[in-house]
Amino acid sequence: MSSGGRKRGRKSDANMPSSSATLTIRQDPVRTPLRVRSKKRSKLDADSLNTFDIPDSWNSRSVLQFLLEFSNKLPFITNCDMEKVVNKLVERYSKEQEAVVRAKIVSLLTDVATKYSFMNTMPLVKGLTTLLKSEVANMVKCQLLKSLLSITQRHINDNDICLHVLEAAIDLLNERHHHVRTLSLKLIGWLSPANKLTLNSNESSSTFRFAPVVTNVVSIHQLVSRYIEDRDSRVRTSALQSMLTLHSRDIKLELSSYDKAVQSIKDDYEDVRINAIKMIWAISMEYSDSLYKSLLSGEENKLADEGFIRICGMMTDLSMRVRVEAAKLLGIFHPVSFKYLEQTLDKKIMSHLQKRKSDHEKKIERVKAGESAVSWSNGRVWKKDAAPKTELTIDDVNLIESGACGAFVHGLEDEFMEVRIVTVESMCQLGLRYEAFAHLLTDFIVDMLNDEIESVRLAAIHCLKRLAHKLTFRDDQLNIVLDLLKDRSTEIREALRILLRSLRFTTVPPLQFAVQALIRNLHQYREDQLSIWECMKDLGNDHGYLVMSFMTDLLALHPYFATSEADISDYTHIGIAIFIFSASQSYPLLVNYFPQFLFKHYAYLKDKYPDLVPVLEFGRRSNDGQSTHEDFDTHNFLKLTITKMNSISSMNKEKEVLKFLLRDLCRIQELDKKLAGTAECLSIYTECQLLWARIKEDDIWIRSNHLASRIEPSCWSATLQILEYSYRMEYLFAGLNIEKLALLKQLRALAHAVLVLLLIRIKLGANISKESSDVFIDHVKSLERPILYFKEKLIGLESFLCSMGLPLNQLMQSLLKICTKSNDFGGQFGIYRVNNLSELSDAVSRLQDISSKIIETIFSYSIPPIGDSDSLLEEEDSKLNEDSLIQRVTAVVNEPKDKTDNIYRFTAGLPVAINIDINFENVSDASAIRIQVTFPDRRTQIFTPKITDFQRCGSTGYHLLTKIVISHSAWSDVGYVEISPVITYQADHVEKQLTDWKSYLQSGVFEVESSSNISNAKYQLNGIIEICPPVHIPIHPKKKFH
Repeated sequence: MSSGGRKRGRKSDANMPSSSATLTIRQDPVRTPLRVRSKKRSKLDADSLNTFDIPDSWNSRSVLQFLLEFSNKLPFITNCDMEKVVNKLVERYSKEQEAVVRAKIVSLLTDVATKYSFMNTMPLVKGLTTLLKSEVANMVKCQLLKSLLSITQRHINDNDICLHVLEAAIDLLNERHHHVRTLSLKLIGWLSPANKLTLNSNESSSTFRFAPVVTNVVSIHQLVSRYIEDRDSRVRTSALQSMLTLHSRDIKLELSSYDKAVQSIKDDYEDVRINAIKMIWAISMEYSDSLYKSLLSGEENKLADEGFIRICGMMTDLSMRVRVEAAKLLGIFHPVSFKYLEQTLDKKIMSHLQKRKSDHEKKIERVKAGESAVSWSNGRVWKKDAAPKTELTIDDVNLIESGACGAFVHGLEDEFMEVRIVTVESMCQLGLRYEAFAHLLTDFIVDMLNDEIESVRLAAIHCLKRLAHKLTFRDDQLNIVLDLLKDRSTEIREALRILLRSLRFTTVPPLQFAVQALIRNLHQYREDQLSIWECMKDLGNDHGYLVMSFMTDLLALHPYFATSEADISDYTHIGIAIFIFSASQSYPLLVNYFPQFLFKHYAYLKDKYPDLVPVLEFGRRSNDGQSTHEDFDTHNFLKLTITKMNSISSMNKEKEVLKFLLRDLCRIQELDKKLAGTAECLSIYTECQLLWARIKEDDIWIRSNHLASRIEPSCWSATLQILEYSYRMEYLFAGLNIEKLALLKQLRALAHAVLVLLLIRIKLGANISKESSDVFIDHVKSLERPILYFKEKLIGLESFLCSMGLPLNQLMQSLLKICTKSNDFGGQFGIYRVNNLSELSDAVSRLQDISSKIIETIFSYSIPPIGDSDSLLEEEDSKLNEDSLIQRVTAVVNEPKDKTDNIYRFTAGLPVAINIDINFENVSDASAIRIQVTFPDRRTQIFTPKITDFQRCGSTGYHLLTKIVISHSAWSDVGYVEISPVITYQADHVEKQLTDWKSYLQSGVFEVESSSNISNAKYQLNGIIEICPPVHIPIHPKKKFH
């Protein structure tokens, strides 16, 4: 046997007698099965919510786990039980030894104080400050200070609370831990009063260690400014931030703090330097006209100029964040002398920044030296009487004033794009305020159009657009701007066309160059044709008097020979025709020089592109014989329609009248685009009134519970439609005031009440003879959660209206009274603890009593009108105020084209990119916009565009330029995919359960864990509203052939 074999068998032969031959048997090791230890998470029942009992035998880890679960149950605790919970939390705090648990208890107390308005805050604040004085652990101290900050920010006008917390914060400024000192300084910045504060005589004056019993704002400034020189950089940063907080609260800072801020800009830590330059800016703005004697030069200067120079010097800081902040602050420095603004664009030290002596000072020096004040030349030495030429030495250069030299040039040449972008924006802000400075910075901004980073070029374009009304481009500058139209970035090209639309040309050659560049751009980028046509339309409208000089060149006309007629389908000719027609609107004499074919093209293009081609006089004369809608007064007609709607008293009698008014509102939408949004919103609200009348007339309310449980009522779908319409009115229309939004929320609460009633009738109508008693008991227990949902809905609605200062209407007050005063309405859980048949009959009778109360309340209610004609159609000087009208969110899909012949063919399983170009109007929040793709198999996919893909167009308009990537399995033929822009909204969290009809008929119970939070995002409903009809594009995913 080999030695290797003996080594392998040595361990197995240890207990065997020695022998000449040894048999070795190799056995595979026995694998021990893996044991998984599963731990069931403890869940709190209903009793734990009210009792809050923590056994003393629990360790700190168990207590912390209990507190974490209890924090999710805070919204379900009633007001009367909350005070008991607070007392038990404070009691547990005194017993707990672990700092982590004590910090969690303080966090829970903060949640109670900030989320529940019925709690008396002053005793809680006094209790927290008492705990703060006796606490030893720094972690708990920090949590206590954070809690006091959260509470006092909600009661910033309560002087007693602020004074009590302020004393505790000042007392902790000498703590050794840096986090405690930083939070104390933050509290001082938020709570320091603007007037004098007086402490009570029984309070110890040692609380203010650096001030007497009576203190004021000046003493607070001195107190905080001492910590600007603290040994810890985080404390120094917090001290400067505290001073800035005082400034944000309109408390005037001391001028003496300026020197400390100047010293802080030399700090080694960038956070300190950032806050120091902010403080320099704040003090310079407050004392802009004050004279300040510089410590280095010894000269007096305006503090605004001094602060501007100091911040200019920070443009060469080593930290990128400091340079960015310095560039931001330079843009909002307003009272600055123009000579310093001019110096920021030149790195050379100008001659006027040298120290020069006046003639009077020179004569005094000659007299002191024993020379004559006036010396005459004898002519023997050349230029002896000439003024001596002074040499520039280091002492003669004013280092303070030279700090502004080339500050913006340094920013534009910075290696980080963030600094360059902010520098361009700051130069733009200063150029808007100082017109002479705007002319100086034009060369620098135009030069930034050649930057390698796209966002920098985009910032330069936006800057030139804002300054366009003050600038006049030279030919070389215009060539740089027009060359950028060749950029590959769609966003750059679009922004550049917006810039061209805002320019004003004074001569023909620049305008002709711009038009020719746009024509070349149209050949190069066919997908930009709509944007190019809009640009040419605005250029023609603004320069009508210049177009006559080169109109014949654009149309390729000859003065003597007849030329061929231009092709009406040519995109280049369409752009030129739009340019000429727009110029004719501002310069009517141009029509006399039109060739004959241009009149025919006008009629065609006006019908095909009504938004691009203006209405001209010869076009009006040709349509005199046709009827138009311009003479119809839609404003008065809509006002009369609203008056008729509000005058309807009985819904049963006037239902037919509402249907006729609904037809009139639809007609107004077709006639007047300005009033279309208001008319559509009113039509949707009218449909809600008709649906409510249909719900009240449904025979389910007179049918027995047994029949109601077997037949699906039509009012269920009508109720869901009311919910859908209410969300459409809230999120699809802009201009609804807070009263109208409150009316829509109360309308949804009414729909929720109907859904709860339907669920009660369905559950109670179960046939006990066919189903076991246990199943029927489960049906009754399942009503607990929808009723609790509805109660929470009403309480949330009440808090929302109270925060907005609006009252509840009579219906909501009655429903809230039923919910809060009835112990059976989802609050005490007693009605749903059914264990036998005797308890079951009692629970059914009490639920029927709840149902009858709700029916009696809501069926005597009629939906009020959304508003009168004066509030919906505001007038100023007998003219309609268009800004106050209700406007609908609209979307125009430019790309992709609807039902185009261009088929997207790609290999199945691989992605294909589709360009999206959409114009939005009347959008308040662009982050809610999504792109929905629906495949032929009705499978949908939602795409979220990046917020940077949206370009702002006006106050409420956006232009979306993005790409979506889709993929699919192989198809046998071409199919159409629907692409549509939609708006997403967060629906009320109760509706996911209340609107699911099939789940109740099939399972009969809620699929919600008893320990889960009602507001859990898993059970929230995300709604989608289509903005416009979808476009259909053909795609054909093919199989991959090898």
